[in-house]
Amino acid sequence: MAVKNDFRYPIAGNSNNLIEWIKDSTPRNSIFAGPAQLLDPITLAGRRNFLGPSYYLEVMGYDYADRAGLVKTFFEANSPEVLVRMRANNIGYVLLPTTPRDDFSYTIDTLFYPTHLSKVYEDAQYEVYKL
Repeated sequence: MAVKNDFRYPIAGNSNNLIEWIKDSTPRNSIFAGPAQLLDPITLAGRRNFLGPSYYLEVMGYDYADRAGLVKTFFEANSPEVLVRMRANNIGYVLLPTTPRDDFSYTIDTLFYPTHLSKVYEDAQYEVYKL
């Protein structure tokens, strides 16, 4: 319904493959750490994005600033202790863009995730790591 009711909002790139992969390959109750997009592939696949757009979190009563700070440490992880914190927040997957994006201003250590987690999906736009 989100896409049907918002026909003027483009979904860039070929995220359909990622959406299908998420639907087919992850449990229904999965929580992702992923970019905070309005129509992101995580929510379109029926899964939860730990951060998401601020509006949704604030309406539900969550402290957006607190979660945004946590997500910054998650994306900019540089020690295994961060993975423990992610697991404590029930995050099962990390979705990272593979190309620079204006709406993703985190500095990712490109060696950290491949060294500490298993890559379970990759395409031209995204890669997904499983905790």
